[in-house]
Amino acid sequence: MQNFVYDQTAGLDPEDLADDLREAEGYAPIPGYAYDCHTREGRKRGKTKADFFKAEQEALEPFQPGLFDDLV
Repeated sequence: MQNFVYDQTAGLDPEDLADDLREAEGYAPIPGYAYDCHTREGRKRGKTKADFFKAEQEALEPFQPGLFDDLV
């Protein structure tokens, strides 16, 4: 992966690399919740920062009320 990222692909084909990773033992697909407003795929799916903050707040366990909860 370092070659791919830091060495400007260093002769690696992105599609071949993706296929190899998918076929590797122990491969786990990226879960849908990982695609949020911070990723290109998440933005393509229409995810916004407002969605992100709401989901993060709902996931808090235990929930602690805050001063600005009404803004989310």
